[in-house]
Amino acid sequence: MNTHPEIWNKLREILADILGVEDIDLQPETTAKNIPGWDSISHIQIMISIEKAFSFRFRTGELSQLENVGQLVERIGRRVAGNE
Repeated sequence: MNTHPEIWNKLREILADILGVEDIDLQPETTAKNIPGWDSISHIQIMISIEKAFSFRFRTGELSQLENVGQLVERIGRRVAGNE
């Protein structure tokens, strides 16, 4: 997790706030299935919060390509940097 530490930290804050869980252990291979409470409803809230926190909007279908949190962090990093 050496890349994008600020994104990892903000993502932990977002998840803790929405899911009401402290000390979430996020790893690049973590998926929603690995985190209690991350269901379809909370997923929408999480994605909206990510968009607000990082000032961009996900494109239609963009999220369906992501397999884990590591890929999500990389996608956020590219979007924030303007590389996508």
